[in-house]
Amino acid sequence: MTGEMTASSFSEILPLAPLQRGLLFEHLLAGETADAYLVQLVLSVRGPLDHRRLRTAAELLLARHANLRAGFLHDGLSQPVQVIPHQAGLPWRELDRSGTPAAGRAGSLASIAAAEQQPGFDLRRPPAMRFAVIRWSPDEHSVIFTHHHILLDGWSLGLFAQQLFELYEARGAESALPPQVPYRELFSWLSRQDQEAAGEAWRHELDDVRPLLLGRHRAAGPDSPANGELNLEIGQDLSDRLAGIARGLHLTASTMFLGMWGIVLGSFTGSNDVVFGTTISGRSPEIQGIESAVGLYANTIPVRVSWSAQDCVADVLTAFQTRQLALSGHNWMSLADIQELSGQRSLFDTLAIFANYPAAAELGDTSAAELAVTGDVTSDRTHYALDVLAIPGDQLRIRIQYSRRLCADETAEALAGRLVRLMEAVAAEPRLRVSQIDLLGVVERGLVVGGWNETGVGVVGGTLPGLFGVRAGLCPDVVAVVCGGER
Repeated sequence: MTGEMTASSFSEILPLAPLQRGLLFEHLLAGETADAYLVQLVLSVRGPLDHRRLRTAAELLLARHANLRAGFLHDGLSQPVQVIPHQAGLPWRELDRSGTPAAGRAGSLASIAAAEQQPGFDLRRPPAMRFAVIRWSPDEHSVIFTHHHILLDGWSLGLFAQQLFELYEARGAESALPPQVPYRELFSWLSRQDQEAAGEAWRHELDDVRPLLLGRHRAAGPDSPANGELNLEIGQDLSDRLAGIARGLHLTASTMFLGMWGIVLGSFTGSNDVVFGTTISGRSPEIQGIESAVGLYANTIPVRVSWSAQDCVADVLTAFQTRQLALSGHNWMSLADIQELSGQRSLFDTLAIFANYPAAAELGDTSAAELAVTGDVTSDRTHYALDVLAIPGDQLRIRIQYSRRLCADETAEALAGRLVRLMEAVAAEPRLRVSQIDLLGVVERGLVVGGWNETGVGVVGGTLPGLFGVRAGLCPDVVAVVCGGER
């Protein structure tokens, strides 16, 4: 939709969800620079894909989920709002690359995907999404879905992709989809929450907290990539043993991962009381049908992990889970409000997420009308110095993304190594004291024991009068000794 919205062109005006407020702020702050919150889902489709039928399914989804048509306005308003137009055209383009050799497809796809991110989205002019469909052969296609994170969270992105192909297979019959949950239900639920109780809970949780800011501004080389990424494959055996430890201690897998990440950050920063961010689903079971709702329900909140020198890892994780449960009824509060309550301008610049939701990256079982669909989220960045994402499955996968402007490669690699070593130590014996676990790698140990301990200074041989004479010869016009008024 282009041009200014008039009263007759929109159907609803809504406030912003807690995380939407933060994302709009970051979007406005970015200005003309790249928006960190553009997300791309790239799907590989095998089979006789009908482009027109797929486009119809996508347009039906945009019509069905009114909040995906939202435009975000703030000028002249005391609080930003999202305005829902009656309709919005879906940007769509189709490209025929059937002449591209198989060996050149990856490069061509990457180039098209990069072009789909340029330009970004003007959030005042919806919809903040677009599609591109590439034909490689009659039975091989790629579908690139680019959108702004302000519309969809990770849970919803998986639902969106599933519903797209369910509508495709049903030839647009919406009866194939579960009942729709209006986005306004979220705000109705938020309005019933106890602001005072939530504020008191967060003030207590963050009392005397010290911010943990890992990032330091660095001058990256002109040819170096802006972002770095590390992917860790946790083996089947280690994944199984960690899962068994969690069950034995009555801990959730999320508690295990976030608690261990806190210990890693503590070992790296020399602290036994750390704070970092995490993203939660934000889907209250009090909202009927919330598990199938499409929109931005997730929220980012602080996580605090603390321990003493005598605490064993199992006790640290158990205490951490108890604190998280106590806060679970208040995790709807926006990060900006929580930071204000803490008295800190910024609490953290690292984010850790345990992706225990229907992930958009897991589309291997999707099929429709003789189509086989696989895909991955290939562009999903944030403005933080470093993010770590744990993706559960038969084998745990961990993805670390970081800004090279704020975080050195060596720092990201050191944290990744420490995380794996801590996992191995916990899987072997969760009752070890935190202070007993050696998390240093070979390179780090060499620096601590050798490099940073290199205090020796070379000594020049000779007598004191001889050294004095050498110095006098080098600087004959400089005063050597002052005694009273004599030089």
